[in-house]
Amino acid sequence: MKIIGIIISLFFTFLGFSQKSYDFSIPLPPNENSISTVSSELYGIYHSIEGDGYYEFNEFGVWIISTVYSSISKEMVRENAKYTVRNGYIFGVIINDSIPCVLEEDRYHFGIKNKDLLIGKGSKNSLKKLADRTYILNFEENEKYTPTLLTFVGKKLEVKQFDYDNYTTAFDQFKLFTSNKIGSVEFITISPNKKDWRKFDYEQEIFGKTREYIRF
Repeated sequence: MKIIGIIISLFFTFLGFSQKSYDFSIPLPPNENSISTVSSELYGIYHSIEGDGYYEFNEFGVWIISTVYSSISKEMVRENAKYTVRNGYIFGVIINDSIPCVLEEDRYHFGIKNKDLLIGKGSKNSLKKLADRTYILNFEENEKYTPTLLTFVGKKLEVKQFDYDNYTTAFDQFKLFTSNKIGSVEFITISPNKKDWRKFDYEQEIFGKTREYIRF
């Protein structure tokens, strides 16, 4: 009977489980103005240690470049005049350009680079400076913001994405917020003031593991 009671208790606990999703009504930190790019001595292209992605910083703003991998069958290339393969390059995938490809098991495999503007003309995202070589990149969606921490160490860029445990109490100190529950998810938008932010251990509380990028 005790086992049945425990199972029933766990069942109702599961039914009552609510996931919390946090974002911010303003870019962080609230006491700093938005800027158009990083300091000039930090300009350059920083390549990911773990993969193909990289960040680019210059006087015009901030970009992120990633590679999307795809493939096309050898039969499609043969039957469609749009595509041509020559000397290890495929033509027709990108207008007026060619990209390297590799033939494996009757399919040509290739990668397409996407360059997305993060900070610059026309972007709704916000960049703010925390310290001499530390910035917060605030991603905007539906007039709400989620932060990413950027720290430059020598020729290395350390990137920490917005992350937290579902049971965290890190946001409890912020008094101004709105909450909207949809299904089992509670969406909470925090409006931090300068006083709350100054005593908030943001680096330890709301950012996940470090991803490293190297400038070449």
